[in-house]
Amino acid sequence: MRKIRYAIKLLKRIDPLERKLNYLSIMAQNSMPETISIEPTTVKSLLGVDIHGLSCNISRNDLMFKHQLLHTNSFISGVRNYFISGMQASQMIANILNEKEKFSLMESMRNGEGKFLDFASGFGRVSRFLEKDYPNNVHTCDVKSEAVDWIGKEIGCNGIYLKDFFQSKEQYTVIYAGSLFSHLPSEMFEKYLLKLISSLEPGGVLIFSTHGPRVRRFKKKLDFEFVELSEDLIFTEVEDHINAVDQYGSTYVHRKYVDLLVEKASSNRCSFYPNLLGGNQDVYVFER
Repeated sequence: MRKIRYAIKLLKRIDPLERKLNYLSIMAQNSMPETISIEPTTVKSLLGVDIHGLSCNISRNDLMFKHQLLHTNSFISGVRNYFISGMQASQMIANILNEKEKFSLMESMRNGEGKFLDFASGFGRVSRFLEKDYPNNVHTCDVKSEAVDWIGKEIGCNGIYLKDFFQSKEQYTVIYAGSLFSHLPSEMFEKYLLKLISSLEPGGVLIFSTHGPRVRRFKKKLDFEFVELSEDLIFTEVEDHINAVDQYGSTYVHRKYVDLLVEKASSNRCSFYPNLLGGNQDVYVFER
């Protein structure tokens, strides 16, 4: 019943005619091959920028792509919005590193030194742009092992499965965790954040996002709220669907909650950028 209510809530935001077109588009996608081939010339015309070195294929199990199809009235519009959102995230990362004057760090990664980890990478919406900027130097990790394998095959990133990541002592130059902490319950939120901080090499940078109080009105004195609702409840047909709603939902946090967790790992504080990611997620930057 919760799944039905959540689906109805989302669909009410869309015009009825568009809703029908969206549904038909998504259903048509489910009959497509595992990897959807998009012509690079098409992507270049949609983005209006040079995409040399960019992988343009999309997995049919990519929930971020399905989400775009749900909220547009054509397949090509979904493709455009999908690539634009990935490009904007990668540009945001570059802007933050520039602001922090990490010029030598960025240059070294372009030259094959250091390691960039896209954590909770999904099926590579952002990873493909990072791989374009830092070729052969991007690593990915995700709870869905199928996603890690797909990125390795189609985009060429080095992958590590989640269970192996938590056992590893590997350190990274830059770690990006976009739209992960907007889904985790409190225990997992703390566990993942502290592990990512400890996985930074000295001088490294962690960039992560959350949903904050600007997205959801909190109950009085509440600084953390987890709701058992997520996009996985709508797209149940994907082959790697997450069923555990108590482990992956929708999370909303105040800045003070994040600051208190970071203090457990370091005396360094996070820089804070409200609503920087997609206009609805707060971004935190931790420097080790």
